[in-house]
Amino acid sequence: MSKTRGSISKIVNREKQIESRWYRNKLSPLGKISNNDVIFFKHSGGLVVAKAEVSRFQEFYNINNYQVTKLLARYANKICLNKRQQNQILSKKPRNVILIWLKNPKNIEPVKICKKNTSQRCAWLTVNNINDVTDKNSSPRPGSLNVA
Repeated sequence: MSKTRGSISKIVNREKQIESRWYRNKLSPLGKISNNDVIFFKHSGGLVVAKAEVSRFQEFYNINNYQVTKLLARYANKICLNKRQQNQILSKKPRNVILIWLKNPKNIEPVKICKKNTSQRCAWLTVNNINDVTDKNSSPRPGSLNVA
C-alpha cells in the first residue's frame, strides 16, 4: 500500500472500513478470501505493520462501468476514495471487484516477508501460514495471511 495515502493508518483508526480491489482480470484475492481471514497490511517495499480480520466480503464478476459507478457511489466513503481516485478506477474499466469489510484492525510488531519463494508476484499474497513467507529473523504469530 502506498505510504503517502495513509491507507494503513486509516484502517487502524477505523476511518477506512472496506478494503477493495478493482481488476480487469480475475486476480487474487478474488475467490480466495473467507470471513474471519486475517489480512496483514504493509507499505510498498516495507514491513508488515498492521492486521485486520475479514468481517464479510462481496465479489462482483464481469460487471460494467455503470455497475462500477454504482459501487463507487455507495462505498467510496468507507473505502476512503476521493473523486480523483474514483475517476482513476473508472478509467481502468474494471470488470471484477472485491469489497472486504474489516474488523478488529490493529498495529502489530513489524514483520518482514520474503516473497522470493512464492509463485505470486502480485500485490496480494495468499498463504495458509504466515511462517511460509516471513523472514527467518522475524517472529510472527502463526495463522493465515493475506497481505494487501
